[in-house]
Amino acid sequence: MEVSTQIVDKIKSLRKKWPNLSKHKLKPLLDVYCAEIGHKTISATTIGEVIKRNNFFFKDAGKVYHDPNRKKLVRRKKTRIWKAPKQQPGHIEADLVETRVDGKKKYTVCWIDIGLKVAFSKTYNRKTSKNILESFLEFEQFHPGEIHTFQTDNGSEFEGALDQFLGKHRPEIKRLYTPIKSPKINGVVERYNRSLQDDWLNHNLHLFHDEETWNKSLAEYITFYNYYRVHDTLQYKTPMQVAGVQKSLKCP
Repeated sequence: MEVSTQIVDKIKSLRKKWPNLSKHKLKPLLDVYCAEIGHKTISATTIGEVIKRNNFFFKDAGKVYHDPNRKKLVRRKKTRIWKAPKQQPGHIEADLVETRVDGKKKYTVCWIDIGLKVAFSKTYNRKTSKNILESFLEFEQFHPGEIHTFQTDNGSEFEGALDQFLGKHRPEIKRLYTPIKSPKINGVVERYNRSLQDDWLNHNLHLFHDEETWNKSLAEYITFYNYYRVHDTLQYKTPMQVAGVQKSLKCP
């Protein structure tokens, strides 16, 4: 099937900006775009053929480290969660991704609602509890619903200021910890971490030393992830569509 130059160019621009966007995740966006320009839609198979034929593969190799053995600090008795939770809205998983470039480190805090798949991330030069709290407050403002449960591993950065704030100002939020070395129980945020790294982080390491530009680019990805990137587990809808914030899909 011959595909118009206009559609090929759109596929290229989307793949160039989001190199890991598969043909199945591209199709809903292209369907919207085709409707906007009055063009007949094309199948996911055809999209895949266009990608292969034109070599629309834009990879930027880099090293990203997610350190599961970062320093642990046990300050009080913790309520454990012993199996992966049911994926219901309002249950939040959080984690930290460490990135190293030229011997320097950055820490990206990741939050995701395991039911809605609404996610948020922000990068800091240090993994302090104050930075974690700041990131949580931004996520809380971004999140479209109520938060009833908050779950992390045993990293000390998720204690301190954040736990004190939750205890004093959000006592209704249930605080849970996974058992040591049990990443599968935090599986939703682990998968989000992988998407973040594959879709955005590995392709933007050239921005690493420019904190403002780095976080601006990350914010653009967060918008894309929540408003434009369809999810298999959400029946090819976006998180904000499922949350009721977004009525219809648009093509960026």
